[in-house]
Amino acid sequence: MMRTKRTTSRALTAAVATMALMSGILLLDSWASASGPPGDEAQAAPDGFVLDGDLALGKRIFKQYCQKCHGKKGNGQGIMAKDLDPKPRDFTDKERMSKRSDWQIYQGIKEGGSAVGLSDKMAPWGDTLEDDEILAVGAYIRQFAK
Repeated sequence: MMRTKRTTSRALTAAVATMALMSGILLLDSWASASGPPGDEAQAAPDGFVLDGDLALGKRIFKQYCQKCHGKKGNGQGIMAKDLDPKPRDFTDKERMSKRSDWQIYQGIKEGGSAVGLSDKMAPWGDTLEDDEILAVGAYIRQFAK
């Protein structure tokens, strides 16, 4: 009986983690497919805001939370990508990524999709990641398109 409860608990934990990951994918998908600036509800970027986080830290966070769908190279071809609709975005797509400001990427990760006028299906990660971690993973995502 104890073994069944433990197995059920692990399955539930895995399901919740997968749902959180999928939420992140939906926001990143909407970033790349949206045209133009975010809606009026988005906050203005602080003067001089730049995603200048630690790339090594960003790489570790990306590997933990993003790589399964977006792939090791950020090209949208992770191991879970084939089962997803919409497909994960290709962060190496320079044209699409050039349409996203650093502030939009940061706010989208921290506050969720609705904070930047995009999908409300993207949950905010501000309670999970510290500001320096958000800056780091945002900077790491940004470097794929350089």
